[in-house]
This record gives sequence, C-alpha cells and structure tokens, in this order.
Amino acid sequence: MRKKAILLVFSVTVLFFVYSEAQNATGKKGLFAAGKWQIEIQGGWSAVSPRCLNMFAQYYQKTTSFLTLDSYKYEQQKFGNKYSYSLSLDAKNAFRELKNAFPLGITLRYHVSRRFDFSFGLSYVSGKAQSFYHASIDTKTVPPDSYGTWGLDDVDVRDLTYDDTSTSVQSWIPSVGVHYRMLQSSIFNTELFAAAGPIFASFEHTYHEFDKYTFPDGFWFAWEDRGLYTGKGVGIALFCGGRLGWKLSSRFELFTTAGYALLSVPKVTGSMEMNSRFLDVEAKPPQFTRRESTGTWYYYPAYYGRDWGYLIIDRPMTADVPPSQYFENFEINLSGFRLQAGIAFKL
Repeated sequence: MRKKAILLVFSVTVLFFVYSEAQNATGKKGLFAAGKWQIEIQGGWSAVSPRCLNMFAQYYQKTTSFLTLDSYKYEQQKFGNKYSYSLSLDAKNAFRELKNAFPLGITLRYHVSRRFDFSFGLSYVSGKAQSFYHASIDTKTVPPDSYGTWGLDDVDVRDLTYDDTSTSVQSWIPSVGVHYRMLQSSIFNTELFAAAGPIFASFEHTYHEFDKYTFPDGFWFAWEDRGLYTGKGVGIALFCGGRLGWKLSSRFELFTTAGYALLSVPKVTGSMEMNSRFLDVEAKPPQFTRRESTGTWYYYPAYYGRDWGYLIIDRPMTADVPPSQYFENFEINLSGFRLQAGIAFKL
C-alpha cells in the first residue's frame, strides 16, 4: 500500500512536468510561470469518535463500577447492619474518551485554469485523552466470633487509583486533491474541494492501576499493574468540503475550510505489554512480572459474572489469529467533521 501511494504521487508529478513542457513547446505559459503555484499552511480541529480506541476508557469505567463499586452495594444489601461502607470519589475522576483531534498541514497547489486547481498535500493529525480515577472505600464489618455470634468491628480502607492512563493517536496523510472555484471577487473567493490519499496511523495506550488495602494495625497490601499497548496500520483518507478565502494582497490570502474527513485504518498490528506485582508492608517491593503479546489487534465481548449480576463489555487484545468467531477487527478511525484556518501565498 505504501509503495503504491508513493508511485501514485510520483506519477502525478511527472505528468505535470510533461504537461508543462508541452505548453512551453506550443508557446504557452509553463509550469513555473508566475502565479501558477500557491502554498497553503493550515491547522484546526476535528470532532472524532474512534469506537475501538475509546474501548479502553469504556472498559475501565464499566469494570470499575461493576467489579468494585457494585460489589460493596451487594455486600451491604446482603448483610444489612453487619456490614457498611462509605465511598469517596475524587472530583477529578474521569476515564476520558478521544473526542477531539487536531490536524496540521501544508498544501502545494497548481493553478490549472480559472476554475480548477490541483494540489499535493501532507497533513498530520493527532489526539490524546488523559484519564485519572481515585476511589477510597472505608468498610466496616462485624465478623462472627467462635460461638457464631457477632463480635468486634473490623475496619479496612481500600484505595483504588488509575493514573498515568491515556490513549493517544497520530497519523500522517499525503494526498492529491482537486479544487473548483465558485464565487470570485476582488476580496472574497469560495471553492469546493476533494482530496484523497493513504493514511499511516499509530496509537499508544498506557495505564497504571494501584489497588491498596490498609488495616487498623497498619498492615497493608496492594496489587500494581502497568501496561503499554501500541499499534499501527495503513488505510484510506478522503477529504471533502468548502473553502472561503479573504485576499490580503495580490500574493497573500487568509482562508478557512469546513468539511468531512474519512480516515480509516481497518487492520492494526502491534503489541501488548503488561507488568504486574503484589506488594505488602512487610516485604521488599518485588520486580514486576512481565507478559507480552504481539499480533493483530482485535476486540471481543468480555463476560464477567458475579452474584449481583453480569457485565458484557468489549475488550481489545492482540493475537496471531482470531481465537474465536466472536473476535472482530480493531480499527483506527479518525473520521469526523473538520474546521481549519490558514494562510496562503503565491510563489
């Protein structure tokens, strides 16, 4: 795919030079005639909703609620006044999903006629969602003594924290486009445009979970997990929209564009690296136990069944081949509405 894209750009460039020489041979203006070329630099914002990339945040949100918070509610309903808990949530808590991306780009345009331009562009699109979560749960139980009656209170505090947890994505997009000018005046001009090319995209997801239990006598133990997930792939990029320009001089122009970008990478390959360890107050912190998996990224419906109910939630993972028919391809999709502004100048 990458070789085909490079060949396409090279072929179009050669055709332009051949066309220019043909014009020179017939006495017409050549490729490098004044006013034929224009450079545009632009940046802006895009609304995105990458379903697969957002599965990480959704997984943490749903499993934390179901496996942790719902379990305490169930215990309180089950044991009544023999069990109680109080929950404290940090005001900054949020498992954030990717909703915004930020495109930057440069475009080289060639003026073909009064109405039409061709262009070559290179753009970079990136986005990041940073998450944080902290829950402190104080529990109070009245355990049965050796006679089966209820005796002294037993209090413990659980602190569950997710930090250094984020999902980021970046992509490079070379493209070829066509532009059709509509309204033109001494100050304003409008046009419609469309462009297409390959997209080279990658993502990175990191997480850090620390789950600590503290008892009245000062003893504590904890589980710690760290993960690094990466993936990359090649797909198709399509752009279409409208442009409004304001002429500043015979050479310079400010402009704004609005439109839709279809950016899809249907197959992603990469790796999962997971590190975990158990700690307590009496032992020297052990080394992490490392697990790693490489292959194609998929997602599957993970099932969690407990006494208080069940949860089915999509969970991403890597594998050499789909382990079952329930696994579907994980994709990087940065499609969405886009607004940009920039400056253009004629060479």
